[in-house]
Amino acid sequence: MSTLWNVTDQQGNMYWINLCHGMKSDSSGVQSCPSSAAACMRSAVHHGHEYTIGKLISQRIEVQKRGEVRFTYGGGDPSACLKEGQFPETRITLYCPVGGGSLGVPELTRGPSEKECMFEFTWASRMACPQKEGVILPEENGMLVDQRSNFVMNFSAVLNGTFKVAEKRGEDEYTYIIQLRGPSSNTSKTCSLAGVCQTKPSSGFYRDVGSYATRKFVLRGSELLLEMKSVSSRCGRTSKEVTSIISFFCSPQAGLGEPEFLYESSKCHYIFSWQTSLMRHRHPAHPPCPSFRPSVSVSFFLWLLASSFSEMKNEGT
Repeated sequence: MSTLWNVTDQQGNMYWINLCHGMKSDSSGVQSCPSSAAACMRSAVHHGHEYTIGKLISQRIEVQKRGEVRFTYGGGDPSACLKEGQFPETRITLYCPVGGGSLGVPELTRGPSEKECMFEFTWASRMACPQKEGVILPEENGMLVDQRSNFVMNFSAVLNGTFKVAEKRGEDEYTYIIQLRGPSSNTSKTCSLAGVCQTKPSSGFYRDVGSYATRKFVLRGSELLLEMKSVSSRCGRTSKEVTSIISFFCSPQAGLGEPEFLYESSKCHYIFSWQTSLMRHRHPAHPPCPSFRPSVSVSFFLWLLASSFSEMKNEGT
């Protein structure tokens, strides 16, 4: 989700897309789009002026069918449209190519018209393909071992630390306290077993959304995941356990890094992302990141959405 993608159309217009982090992820300085933009265009006609054609905060995600996920963004600059009174909308459809393929690149398939101001992209990518079942990594004294490649990761700093993550959802503001070794002294009895505690400081609200005793590290496809099921909280929509999932991906310059809240799924999965150097190889003979690193951590997120879609289809039959 952290990668910024660049596309140029036949007219010479340039587009930048970041599905979940917006333009703030651009460290190259090639474009100067506002950080609030998920999609941005540099116009070849208007002397290189840059327009927001979709804001991150407006993101809508739909699973069209198994292996196909659509991201839609609105709230852009009407100056990017051809007709007065129109507002731009960007639609990006990812689909799983035959055989899985590669990460792929987005392609502009339709631009704005007099009828509607729609920027439509298609993206054939393995990120939209269903993921295989994961491999559980054994954990001992903070060390994780992928026995297939004999690769060892020291996650003691993650397991022994306390981290706070902020989320704003409409008018509500939440803080997630992540403490994986045991209960936090700064939370209520409700979170006495929580590895991830959802709090609402303004109202004294606390909820265990992932209990530390249930934690397991899983390699699923290209993702290193930390999964925790709550032993006390149930999802009102499914009656199953509320679950927190942290997706780690390798970033050699990130240091320990910190978690970032991404999304709550329809199945009460609380999804976090975490860039960290803890996954990097220490030996100079190896590349800095192991071979299972996710180039873009969106793959598990799309798998989760596709799983939700499959369950809803099954419940309707």
